[in-house]
Amino acid sequence: MDGEAGNTGEGMVTTLTGGVAGPVQLVPGTEYLYGVGCTAARGCLLAGASQVGVTGYSHGVVLDDVNNVLGRVRNIPDSNGFGQVGCGTALSECATVGAADRN
Repeated sequence: MDGEAGNTGEGMVTTLTGGVAGPVQLVPGTEYLYGVGCTAARGCLLAGASQVGVTGYSHGVVLDDVNNVLGRVRNIPDSNGFGQVGCGTALSECATVGAADRN
């Protein structure tokens, strides 16, 4: 069983160039990646949800993707997951939306 009940799903990243998908990179510790926002300098912020923890709930995560090199997954306390991402000219200028964790 995959997904939240089985806790075996992993988020993944791939690029599309000329309509052709590149290699898939799995992102350990994530269940889904829902959003991505990129800067003009080939940096992107990925956002989504972690795998379900001991409480039975996932939490929000973000990570950088710079020139197709994934950074570490950063867990965001008191969040349930994130979706759309918008970025300015630098990764430090990104924003994402999601849900607060009230558990």
